[in-house]
Amino acid sequence: MKNISILGCGWLGFPLAKQLASTGYNIKGSTTTEQKLSVLKESNISPYLISLSPEDKEEKVLEEFLEDTDTLVICIPPRYRTFKDVERPAQQMQQLITVAREKGVKHILSCSSTAVYPSHNQLATEESPLLDNDHARMLLKAEDALTSSGIPTTIIRFGGLMGGQRILCKYLQHKEGLDDGKTPVNYIHQEDAVNVLWTVIQQDIWGEIFNASAPEHPTRKELCQIQSEQYDFQMPKFAQEPTQTPYKVIDSSKLIENLPYTFIYADPRDFPYDL
Repeated sequence: MKNISILGCGWLGFPLAKQLASTGYNIKGSTTTEQKLSVLKESNISPYLISLSPEDKEEKVLEEFLEDTDTLVICIPPRYRTFKDVERPAQQMQQLITVAREKGVKHILSCSSTAVYPSHNQLATEESPLLDNDHARMLLKAEDALTSSGIPTTIIRFGGLMGGQRILCKYLQHKEGLDDGKTPVNYIHQEDAVNVLWTVIQQDIWGEIFNASAPEHPTRKELCQIQSEQYDFQMPKFAQEPTQTPYKVIDSSKLIENLPYTFIYADPRDFPYDL
């Protein structure tokens, strides 16, 4: 039986942890809030309080968290708006890697983002040129720290994570100064995001980088029209004149063909939500 430690049992990590626990894996899960420790325990997940803050001394708890771990799953994709520090996430990864090596962790599976690709009105594959700004550099430095760790690592670059309470029209209905809404979306439903991670673990696919976004890419305006009718949101006021907003279309062909993976929800127009 495999032992899996999931760093970050939040919106994505928690349902993954529950799915793995229900299929016979021994799961350790981390949270940054004491209140959630009991929630993890109730779901048959061994709970740990870990923040990876530079002010905290967490060596001991990290050692316990990674003890006897076969696979470390990292579900805390770096957010530049949170850290405002390009180096901080890579430093966090180095902190993890040091302990992971000591404890003999065999594999790492980490969540990243398709925000590493520029919007040049292009199809973006894993081989495409990468964006050069603070946010992208932060993501890539964290990725590089893991892929150069000496521990076989697979990186999943997720598109926009949707599902549950996360729905485009809900976010945009009261926004001002929107463009014409004609840019394509690059979204993945929560169920597919969880199952992509689960499939990597099941198939033992290591040393890869995969894009993970639903194969269909409707425009934001089209998606909002559907969602406003279905969930009674106010239709956002998109610009009437063409705005020629730069875009990218995330290509998940490598994931589909090589994992292999079949999307549960291949079209964002069909995503279910908990509203």
